Amino acid sequence: MASRISDDLRDLSILDALEDGRLTSQRAIARATGLNLAKVNFCLKKLVEKGNVKLKNISESPNKLRYLYLLTPSGVVTRSRLTIKFLKRTAQGYSQAEKRIRRNFEEMRRQGAARVAILGKGDVAEILIKVLKQEHGLELSGVFCAKGESGTMAGFDLYPLEKLMEHDFDRVILVDPEDFDENLSRLKKLGLLQSKIWLLR
Repeated sequence: MASRISDDLRDLSILDALEDGRLTSQRAIARATGLNLAKVNFCLKKLVEKGNVKLKNISESPNKLRYLYLLTPSGVVTRSRLTIKFLKRTAQGYSQAEKRIRRNFEEMRRQGAARVAILGKGDVAEILIKVLKQEHGLELSGVFCAKGESGTMAGFDLYPLEKLMEHDFDRVILVDPEDFDENLSRLKKLGLLQSKIWLLR
């Protein structure tokens, strides 16, 4: 199932790169999608076989490219179908993420927490903030970044991690999967009790 989803997303990204009737090359598609050239070549062959993409021979072109690729009417329909599937999966994924986050917040309240800080930014942090705005009995203390970034996220100021201990909070939630262990270590170095660090479950 996971492989089918990734195949669909890969095909959708290639069909998106061919939108608006533009002719384009494999290299341009690779740049637009972030896929490597071999993967683009493989996918384009399959999309051509299915009639979603057609080749245009331009060997006389001064830029020396042999073929350019064009989205077909069938490709337009396929792209629409894949977009709907993608949006449906995304909505289902968001709904599941929201339910899981609500369960975490319920547990925090049971433990007596009233103020929550978030360490990290991105999609998970934004969902946390959105759900937190709807929760009764929990308040956002602040959003913190270990890398010292500034600005705002979802209407809240971003603070460097060093400012965390200046804020009043009962739990701090870690949300950055890439720097998870490092951020956990940083929180402990700040002298934060393990009981105040919340690991999403």
